[in-house]
Amino acid sequence: MTKASLVDHNAQKCCFLLIVEFFSTLLHVSPVPDSPPLNILVHNTSVSSLNVSWEEVPSVNRRGILLGYRVLYAKDGIWDWKNVTTAAEVKQLELKGLWGYTRYCIKMAAFTRIGDGPVSEGCTYGRTHEGGM
Repeated sequence: MTKASLVDHNAQKCCFLLIVEFFSTLLHVSPVPDSPPLNILVHNTSVSSLNVSWEEVPSVNRRGILLGYRVLYAKDGIWDWKNVTTAAEVKQLELKGLWGYTRYCIKMAAFTRIGDGPVSEGCTYGRTHEGGM
């Protein structure tokens, strides 16, 4: 191998390593949160609605810029999951159009531009008031 081709090979290798480092950095700038929101609470507000509130993901667990939260909910035992997405600054919402006197399982996850973090373990349950749908 000539000196010129050796220099060219080293330049290519260096360029390749810089590209790999650049993309690795991009992928780690905003990974997903490593924790769900904390202290999820559910209160019945009517025959067809539940209020869900939570505390934000701790800053040490955000691992990037938090874009928002996903609230997943399903009738207990049926598990036909629906979800509502909120902005990061929102810390409570009203789930509407629910069945009367029905128990719902609520779970949550926080997300960044890369994707969703872990979903909260178990269910936080709430039951709508009697009557209605």
